[in-house]
Amino acid sequence: MREEFYKEYGVKPQPFFRVHVRRKREGAGVFALDFPRWTFPNKDGSKDGRRNGNRVQWGSCRLRIGRFLVACASPWHTLLLVEELRGKGVPIARCLEERDGYERFVRKRIGWESAFRAQSIYEWCFSQGKRDKKAAGDAFERFCAQLYERMGCKVHVTSSSNDEGRDIELVTPEGKTAIVECKCYAPDQSVGRELVQKLAGANRKCKADRMIFITTGKFLPTARQWVREIDDDFELVDGFRLARMVEEVRQKGRAPSLDEWKLSLEGIASYYPPDFPPGRAYPPVSTWASRDVFWRSFWLGIGLLGASLVSALAVMHFAPLSSAAISLRGIAPACLGALAPSSEYVLPDSDSRYYSREELEALSDWELYVGHNEIYARHGKGFLQDDLAEHFSQCSWYVRLYTPEEYDALPSLLNEYEQANSDLMWEVRGERGV
Repeated sequence: MREEFYKEYGVKPQPFFRVHVRRKREGAGVFALDFPRWTFPNKDGSKDGRRNGNRVQWGSCRLRIGRFLVACASPWHTLLLVEELRGKGVPIARCLEERDGYERFVRKRIGWESAFRAQSIYEWCFSQGKRDKKAAGDAFERFCAQLYERMGCKVHVTSSSNDEGRDIELVTPEGKTAIVECKCYAPDQSVGRELVQKLAGANRKCKADRMIFITTGKFLPTARQWVREIDDDFELVDGFRLARMVEEVRQKGRAPSLDEWKLSLEGIASYYPPDFPPGRAYPPVSTWASRDVFWRSFWLGIGLLGASLVSALAVMHFAPLSSAAISLRGIAPACLGALAPSSEYVLPDSDSRYYSREELEALSDWELYVGHNEIYARHGKGFLQDDLAEHFSQCSWYVRLYTPEEYDALPSLLNEYEQANSDLMWEVRGERGV
């Protein structure tokens, strides 16, 4: 596998990387880092010396690129491989830690200016409305409409006398519909959960793909928590985020270079336990070798057990039905059922074919619930629901790349099959009330 990877990308992974070939070819590469931690850590992440058998627990860092899945226990070595591939022009998206670094960089660069502009937007709207709140609100709606037009959206501002709970209707460049509610508040004034819920209620009639609530103020924690708990695509834009959107439109094409925010050895150290720095924080090659030996032995044992069961079944088929044979016939099917390979997917082909309504209606409520969210899990979405998080954490194919908020902020990652299957499952779930 390493040779095939080298032929395609010109980079040969070290022996402690595990390289697998996937059945589906990805576009741009994505990777996730899983950092080591102590089994029993202190509050600061360091080793708790009071506990016996306290060892470092290694995770699994994964890189999905093209038709390959590359895994390694060392985040630092995974990052070095990614940088080598990027140096050869291979497109690889930012990981969660790199996005955090990018966010900190942008905040540092435009933090003061953004706060000033948020105040300026508020004061400009009131000056346009001659200090009248309603007129200032109308001016803010026009400001937001112009902003989304410059972002490439088709925009319609609703009538102020009959807006039915929404101020702007828009269609994104990707063809997604959205409704927008605008509130021109002082930068220190907060929007509560009730107003956010009102926009969600308005969407029951509009059935837009997305809801956006924009304010020059900020949002109460209760409003943010409520948005996190619902499944709908809901974006909250506070004064800082609004100012940053304006900055991004103005500075379009002037993105920071990779060297300004990329992870370094010093930067990655902050994610390690303080008493276990990256300098010595990688397992020896024998760790991977012993793991491979274990799995080879495991599958060899499974093969021998399967051969024994087949022989036993053949004997029972041709031999007289003794009491021992009868008891063995009762045990054998259960053993064979345990050995039978089971798919980790509820709907294994949801990304490559259209499922019919009859197929989906034949699923149980739990299977429909998991199968629907399985579509988003394929693309690395994280889940707030404990049952979903626990289920997908047990799937070997699942890699959590984004928090729910980060995933929702991305353009749609679904292909035409996934989108159609998701829409149909929403209908079936809605009919069942699941």
